[in-house]
Amino acid sequence: MSTDLLIYHGDNVLTTQMNGETWWYLYEICDILGFDNYQTVVQWLELIGVEVVQTDSPAQKDVFVICQAALLDFLDSIHTPQARYLKSWVVHTAIPELDKYRNQARAQLLSPVFEIDWLHDLTALHERSVARTPVIAESVRKVRLNG
Repeated sequence: MSTDLLIYHGDNVLTTQMNGETWWYLYEICDILGFDNYQTVVQWLELIGVEVVQTDSPAQKDVFVICQAALLDFLDSIHTPQARYLKSWVVHTAIPELDKYRNQARAQLLSPVFEIDWLHDLTALHERSVARTPVIAESVRKVRLNG
């Protein structure tokens, strides 16, 4: 599970990847929208049938995430300028940025250049360890003879 940090008008917005899908940390969304008690929002979302998943966070207990489609529906249900601006940012800035970043990371991992570099590093590491083996063996032999 990877976590990505985005910035919305100076506020942190965390997302995470679970099973290839983007999930948004609900407490930060609620903070941006001005909701003081995000636990109430979680209960309301569960009441209307929105899947809200509790996850682990090193910084906080009882952290809930909401999938991207549910986030957009949630923002549509709130008729405030903040919700409209946040939804516009999510759709036109955040989602394309996350997709771009993840595609670049995926392309780098699948790149033949990356594989060649990785193979070269592994080969060099192996050669260094093989080159040290006789020195280590000689040192052990000297210690046994002297000891």
